[in-house]
Amino acid sequence: AEAFIPRVTGAGKDVIVCSCGVFARHEDPQDLIGDGPGRVLVPAGAVGGLDVLAAAARAGTDRAALRHFTVKSPAALGVEEALDAPLEVFRGSARQAALEFPRTSNASVALALATLGLDRVEAIVVADPEVHRTRHVVEWKSPVGRYDMCFENAVDPDSGGRTSAITAWSVAGVLTSIRAGAGPGVVVVGAARPVDGVRVTP
Repeated sequence: AEAFIPRVTGAGKDVIVCSCGVFARHEDPQDLIGDGPGRVLVPAGAVGGLDVLAAAARAGTDRAALRHFTVKSPAALGVEEALDAPLEVFRGSARQAALEFPRTSNASVALALATLGLDRVEAIVVADPEVHRTRHVVEWKSPVGRYDMCFENAVDPDSGGRTSAITAWSVAGVLTSIRAGAGPGVVVVGAARPVDGVRVTP
């Protein structure tokens, strides 16, 4: 992602990036994208609710807080010791989570990019020997509302327990939204407008 994003956006093309944790290495996400006319599109991936959370952030962030729990198997988090109970292995900002757990914290970064930024979203990573799916718990509080969301995803068998199977379908949703000329979170009723170079079967 670090190598390809500036090349693609500099060429005036859009690129869908699931490994959005790469933005944690940059003070401002725009620093990686550069001045090219292309864009980076970040899918919701393993979590939902980015539409309502982004709307809540637009309503105001001064008194807003977002906390994201990620619960995965110990093996997916590189925990080698035998556990008989859940173990919190990280607590800090979404930026710190992405730097310490780059393969398992993309959801925290996506939430941060949609809302409060990488340094204000709190990320908690837990290794649980009893889980066979990845669990994400998202908690938002602000004057506009309170939202508590929980997502439990089957794991892609080829990912070593790190990637939720829903992620690929989330990317397909982004492509369908582009074809329809509207963003995710918007229900489009009617014929999709064609877009050059994009062929998607809903």
